[in-house]
Amino acid sequence: TDGNPAATNVWRKGDDHLFKVRVGPNYKKLGKKEPSGPSLYELYAVDLIQSTRRLTDFSQKLQYPQPNVDTHHADVPPIIVMNGSLPMESPSVMSPASDGKTLNVLFFFIIRQATCDALADLSTAPPAVRLLKEFCSKAPTNPDMFARFKCIGMARNYDEAGMPSMFKSFNGKPCLVRNCKTTKGGSGT
Repeated sequence: TDGNPAATNVWRKGDDHLFKVRVGPNYKKLGKKEPSGPSLYELYAVDLIQSTRRLTDFSQKLQYPQPNVDTHHADVPPIIVMNGSLPMESPSVMSPASDGKTLNVLFFFIIRQATCDALADLSTAPPAVRLLKEFCSKAPTNPDMFARFKCIGMARNYDEAGMPSMFKSFNGKPCLVRNCKTTKGGSGT
């Protein structure tokens, strides 16, 4: 919050280059990582909602802007809405319930114009853009492809924000999203 009392409970756009990502070819052999190139989507908004249980299907219940862009491929959405559900308490040993007090974090990403421009001609597009196209085409119906989806997030004021301590070791590190139950499409999302 930088000492500004009016700036509580806020987020800001990050720097793509803070994240080191795998570089090919032969990553498995060489293990080379470099700072990320520009992101393909830009974070537009973030909402935090505390609830007594994990909530789902937010993108169908909220209104948000629909960017007026042409991705050149019907399967590449102009906006991506992600809902991350973080448990706020440890599960009870005495109860089989897998649901409880939850921090639901909604992320709204809008495709960058540079990504749309690159999607117009995949033969000259950077590898990340070609991979985005392949992922968007296959992931909704192919669990093996969807299981490759990774997120990287970073909280700079982790303790001050009251984030669950059990996730602190993952701050700024890639995480595979393996327990996603649904993907939704339509209306450009």
